[in-house]
Amino acid sequence: MTEEQARQFGEYIKRLREAKQWGVRELARSSGVSPALISLLEKGYQRPKVDTLKALAGALDVPFAEMMHHSGYERECGKPCIGVHLRLCYSHIPEETIQEVEEFANQAIANTKHKQDRKVSTEEQY
Repeated sequence: MTEEQARQFGEYIKRLREAKQWGVRELARSSGVSPALISLLEKGYQRPKVDTLKALAGALDVPFAEMMHHSGYERECGKPCIGVHLRLCYSHIPEETIQEVEEFANQAIANTKHKQDRKVSTEEQY
């Protein structure tokens, strides 16, 4: 998440909170997220964790996928990363398991890219 994305996400959270006519403490009570963390997020000082996004989405009555999108958990191509997909489609699976699958998938993707790069390099020699 870039500084600009963090700032925009903070503005997004603040707009949603103010639309409900809530202060930071009301959002904290409703979401279970500390007022200090909400303030940091709204100021763009911290990248939210997925669990925080789930809690905020529930409290602010917005779809989790929308919250993920605004928080920058998408790749440059506009499609969600594997972790976002897993959390959206398999929310019943424990977070620890999702993290393990995400790590495995990212490693497999990196290995495939490395093999493709080596193949291109080898082909360029001929």
